[in-house]
Amino acid sequence: MLFALSSDTIIDLIHAHAALELLSVSPDSEIRTLLTPILDREHPEPLELMVKSSFAQAALRLMPCVSDGCLSDPSMLRLDLNLPRSFPSSLVTALRRQLELAVAMDVLDAVVTVSLLPNLTVSATLAVEMAGRFRERRDEAMSSILSSLRTPCRPFVRHRGY
Repeated sequence: MLFALSSDTIIDLIHAHAALELLSVSPDSEIRTLLTPILDREHPEPLELMVKSSFAQAALRLMPCVSDGCLSDPSMLRLDLNLPRSFPSSLVTALRRQLELAVAMDVLDAVVTVSLLPNLTVSATLAVEMAGRFRERRDEAMSSILSSLRTPCRPFVRHRGY
């Protein structure tokens, strides 16, 4: 099944998670210096490139279940996944959302990790913990995607009441 992910939707998800993190830190925290540049909508190019890169990484992680993919359209990232025959069509949207979440969390992990390296400060521990949380969320999303793709769904069995 072909999944078309909007870069804009993934960027909105990144902005939402970054904003939520910013709400939980003090106004003078150096974590703000790490996450505030992500929220800059006037310079979207670096974030768009990171989304594309993280999407490619996600596609490679899912490789045994991928039949095709396309990164040439910058606004729409396409991935053709081999779904189990009994995969419920009602859960396709949930699978797509998990894929978007995995890409968004991978970008946030990369941004925090890359920003941290030259700025080892007192808040380095906080940044490492935050990057770890993003990585955990990404791994959970990827794990749920892989288990959905590898595990055949149980068939519907009607139970008679007699």
